[in-house]
Amino acid sequence: MTQEDSFNPLPVGLHFFWYEEATPEEHAKHWAQLCVCTHRLVFIREELEAVNEIGDIDQALERLAYHMENHLVRIYELRERAAKLLKVFARHDGEIRELKGRKTRRQALNKMALISQHVQDQYLGLLSMLDDDIDLRNLNTHETFLSLGYSTGYDIYDPHDALVDLHGDELALKDFQKKLREEIGRTVEHYVAKIGCIQDHAMELLKEMDFVRR
Repeated sequence: MTQEDSFNPLPVGLHFFWYEEATPEEHAKHWAQLCVCTHRLVFIREELEAVNEIGDIDQALERLAYHMENHLVRIYELRERAAKLLKVFARHDGEIRELKGRKTRRQALNKMALISQHVQDQYLGLLSMLDDDIDLRNLNTHETFLSLGYSTGYDIYDPHDALVDLHGDELALKDFQKKLREEIGRTVEHYVAKIGCIQDHAMELLKEMDFVRR
């Protein structure tokens, strides 16, 4: 796009933009999109691992919440990319939502003569790992926002508020900070391992549905 083509030319710098490929090849395009989406998970994993190195507990909690929410966004994108690639790969005429739905995905796959059992297993395994996070992501809308809370088993509350409330009791504050550190470490470990498994399944799909092999 040149300046002459635009009524509102952008200032010099980085900007998001929409684009259309001049001669799009659907399989190659969707394969590349899933590949990029998978590699983006590497950044999230590295950022999550870095949370354990943050000294200030409030900042650590904020960073953890931020990167977990980013994870939910990327997971949703990953599912969309995988389903679109599968649809193009198998020349599927049905709705893409059939390939994503928990109750319809297996039946939709069974209709795809071009899809091997190995690809089916990899795809179903990938989506099953995403289901819980997709459900959580769908709760985070313009009307309902997610927040990272600390559960006592009977109640859940904002850990930042609890840290403020305990400032008058040094022993209790240190004990709670220790618990938070342990929970941050546990949460990071859980998501880092989960992202690793998701990446493995996604990369296996990419290998099996590589347009070069067709």
